[in-house]
Amino acid sequence: MNFKTGTLLAISAIAVIAAVAFAFSVFFSGSDAERIDAEGTSAVFSEETTSSSEPETTEEFTEETSTEETEDETTEETATVTKTEERTEERTVEPDPPDIPAPMIQAGLRPANAVCDDTPVLIVESVLDDGSGNQAAQRIPEVMDIYPGTVFYTPGACPSLRASVDGQDVYAVAREYDNTAALCDAWAAQGGNARLLNGDTSYSSPC
Repeated sequence: MNFKTGTLLAISAIAVIAAVAFAFSVFFSGSDAERIDAEGTSAVFSEETTSSSEPETTEEFTEETSTEETEDETTEETATVTKTEERTEERTVEPDPPDIPAPMIQAGLRPANAVCDDTPVLIVESVLDDGSGNQAAQRIPEVMDIYPGTVFYTPGACPSLRASVDGQDVYAVAREYDNTAALCDAWAAQGGNARLLNGDTSYSSPC
């Protein structure tokens, strides 16, 4: 091997080494770029996935909340309707017939509701009945026509009203007053039995 041949071989070897080095440089540069692109794409995809999932979660929560609120409102409306129906049923219940004999009911008589709280009354007549209701059914309407604005009470409706005399029931036909002074003025003018509806069994007059 002469000098020229050795020089050519050396130059060829250097060229091959340079080409290989360049090829490796290009390869690794491309890989890094691809990795960067891949990482960038992955990051973008992750952000898009996160962004797109948040509205769906919010919508689902809103829908669930709306459903619960609707169910609560429906329950409250149903309860309100039920209570209204119950109150309506209570108002439409027919009252029990008065506790008086059948002849008095047939005559259309209804006793007053005696409230034993010292209500002042003037008894204009005490109607006696043998328990059948026949005498009371006949006489009570007559007395109430003579004394307009009066009512009648069942026997012993309050302890201060007599329940019976000599075995006969006593139905007190009376007029109510706002106060004792008005009662006593009426008693002084027309007579009768002044009484306070209460628990006093002495049957005494407040006037």
